[in-house]
Amino acid sequence: MSVEPKTAEHIKRRPRYIETVGEVCPLSVTRINREPMEGESVSRDYEFSRKSIDQLIAQGYAIAAKTLERRAKGSEQRRSAKLGAVSPVQEA
Repeated sequence: MSVEPKTAEHIKRRPRYIETVGEVCPLSVTRINREPMEGESVSRDYEFSRKSIDQLIAQGYAIAAKTLERRAKGSEQRRSAKLGAVSPVQEA
């Protein structure tokens, strides 16, 4: 069964098509796990006051930033190591 070119082009613009068949690109997934803080009670899993939510958001942001920074430094070090493996040209 064949689809008319105009219809095929219309389908290719749909978000679901793009999501499932779109261009392949590198994917990097970073898992960020919030560890309990010292002295924190088990109520942290079900206490959703405004104050609690604001604290969790701030902690989550700080943990995410630290994790991504550490990951970026690791990538930079690996990249430098690969580049370091190539001997530089010596000037005479």
